[in-house]
Parts: sequence; structure tokens; C-alpha cells
Amino acid sequence: VFDEMRALEKRLVTDERDVGALCALGRLRHAHGATAAAADSFEAALTVDPDDHVTLTSYGRLLMELGDHSRAVRLFRRSGVALSMPRSGRLQTPPAPQQPLN
Repeated sequence: VFDEMRALEKRLVTDERDVGALCALGRLRHAHGATAAAADSFEAALTVDPDDHVTLTSYGRLLMELGDHSRAVRLFRRSGVALSMPRSGRLQTPPAPQQPLN
């Protein structure tokens, strides 16, 4: 995992605007509990491409887990993801995007 992170960080040294690398780094950081660092990566990716579907949904999932539902819903809507409210009254998050991490 740390090798993957280092490889992504190297890609970003070469091209700091690499949305795929920024998003993948955010997803790895999120998966390993580094939520603040993950949010930073997603924010950087959205600065470069505010309409990147994978980043929007990945960041939305992180925000849902952190309890920031209103921001998460805005990101999901921007990505075009339909949200549903089941009988439990809890918002269902969309499935994780299917994009390789590297």
C-alpha cells in the first residue's frame, strides 16, 4: 500500500495536476483512515477537474462517513448519482466507483 502511495506521489511530482493520481491517492488515504489527507487529495483533484465523476463520488463517500451529509449530497448530485432514501430514513450512498487505484 505504501508503495502504491509513493508511486502516486511520484506521479504528482511529475504532474501535480494529474487528477487520476490525486483521486487514487485520496482513495488510498481514505481506505487507511487518513481522512484529512484524503480530503486534501480530493479537493486538489476537484480544483483541477471539478466535474470528475470518480473524485466527486469518492469524496462524497468520505464526507458521508464523516457525517457531512449535505456536502456529500451536493457532490453526488454534481456527479449525476441518484440518491435514494429507504424506509430506514438513512441516506444510501452510491457504490464505490470502479476505477483502478493506480
